[in-house]
Amino acid sequence: MTSSNTMPSQSANDMSRSWWFLNDKGEMEKVEHERFYWVAIYKDGTMLYQFENTEEWGQGIYHRFSEIEWEKLIEIHVKDMVKGTMVVLRGSNDLQFFMLYRNRKTMTVNAGVTQGDPIVIRFAVFGWKDRKTGATSYHYMMPDGAMIASHEDIRVE
Repeated sequence: MTSSNTMPSQSANDMSRSWWFLNDKGEMEKVEHERFYWVAIYKDGTMLYQFENTEEWGQGIYHRFSEIEWEKLIEIHVKDMVKGTMVVLRGSNDLQFFMLYRNRKTMTVNAGVTQGDPIVIRFAVFGWKDRKTGATSYHYMMPDGAMIASHEDIRVE
């Protein structure tokens, strides 16, 4: 279940910070801030930000989706850093949430002739699958901030 809403934003300089996480090899790995990011809201009022502002290491901490404590979850907010808007996914034991990123290569074509280097378009995909019924909901967040909602996984090759 989703709804549009607004929420307090993190600092305006979030995208200029460095973000780090501890990878599976036990090494610190740097990641770039994404335009769309999630925030897990828990029953006790605490929140887990995908990109957490902290002074630890003098930088920010990147949290993976797998770090969400699902048994405590009320909802997940997926926020557009540029527009300040968000979509809310309400928690339920019957729903399995997901978030991933897709990269799509496209070429400029003029009069049937391909020109220049490929352009890579990156977009966020998030949603849920109902564990009981198998029903799904996909939300595709486009680079311009537009959202496409579908009950099917749209794969553009």
